[in-house]
Amino acid sequence: MAHDDGMEEQLQGFDYSTKVRVIKGVKDRSLIGLLGVLVLLLLIGLIVAVVVLRRNNATNNSGINGNSSVCTKSHCYTTSAEILSTMNLSVNPCNDFFEYACGTWLANHDIPDDRSRYMTFTVVSERNEKILRKALSAPMTSQNGAGERKAMGYYQSCFNDVYTEKASRLELIRRIGMLGGWSVVPSIMIVNLDNWDYNTVLSNIASGYDINPLFRIWVSSDLKDAKTTIIEMNFSILADGNVGDETG
Repeated sequence: MAHDDGMEEQLQGFDYSTKVRVIKGVKDRSLIGLLGVLVLLLLIGLIVAVVVLRRNNATNNSGINGNSSVCTKSHCYTTSAEILSTMNLSVNPCNDFFEYACGTWLANHDIPDDRSRYMTFTVVSERNEKILRKALSAPMTSQNGAGERKAMGYYQSCFNDVYTEKASRLELIRRIGMLGGWSVVPSIMIVNLDNWDYNTVLSNIASGYDINPLFRIWVSSDLKDAKTTIIEMNFSILADGNVGDETG
């Protein structure tokens, strides 16, 4: 009993406040850690939401619906309508897929008498020719670039009878004279053999007119070493009907 009385006295003298403060500090640190985790999760969710919104905006701006991945721009509708207009939807594709895909186009387009075949690529080519013809026939303006003006002038000169019959003929004679003349028709240009140089004429024809009367020369990659360039040449068709290759 004396031993029990001593322990009771020790317990009565124990400072319980210290134990309470320790437990309270642990709970505070746990609460702060939990709040930190929640804040981190909220930040991650916010970043993901911003990325998704930007991606959806970029998709919508490009004309693609983010939900169905279908183009909603006007040219997509036009192309879809053209494709549908060529199909024969009354045919089961499992029985005759060609008729299903091209039946209406075949029924509406006959092969012209001056052609051996006629297909969708022919229609596209003819459409592009009309667009090109309209662009080349338009009056020249200051907004046209140098290349455009040259192409338009060259095309329009073909419909100018005065230029075709007079100016173009004089221009051809002038260029023949620049190359030293043409002995085949002395009345047009007499060849002065004292000043005529074969190498000079050949060089001018090849470099100035992109014509290869005897042989062709070009630079390409070596088949054995792609990092090395080589000079290749072969005979021109004008020099030899059977083209033979010679690489150097």
